[in-house]
Amino acid sequence: MPAFEELIQLMKKSKVYFHPRKGEHFGISIVEAMSAGLVPVVPNIGGPSEFVPKVYQYDSLEQASQIIASTLDVADEERQRISDSVTRFSETNYKRQFQLIISKLIYDMNINHYSNFPNFPTIN
Repeated sequence: MPAFEELIQLMKKSKVYFHPRKGEHFGISIVEAMSAGLVPVVPNIGGPSEFVPKVYQYDSLEQASQIIASTLDVADEERQRISDSVTRFSETNYKRQFQLIISKLIYDMNINHYSNFPNFPTIN
């Protein structure tokens, strides 16, 4: 079985994703695990601390162990909520947000351009 297929099979059987690396900038593997419905257990330092619920963040290995033990009984509804929370990182959402930024820049450029012409009619 190819490595990717093995990974998918393991994720289907798993409930928790433990990430031991402190100070990671983003953590795409964490987002992927969350998307698969795994409960992430991550350090409270670094990028993942901005999107992983505080209840699943640790500052020592002892605390991580306690969190992991408590997450083994997490309800399916919580796992679904965790999975849904990472849709903001989807490619579709990225494109939509990028388009909004570009549209705002173009709009602001047009407003600034027209403000240089005081007699030009504007829409209020």
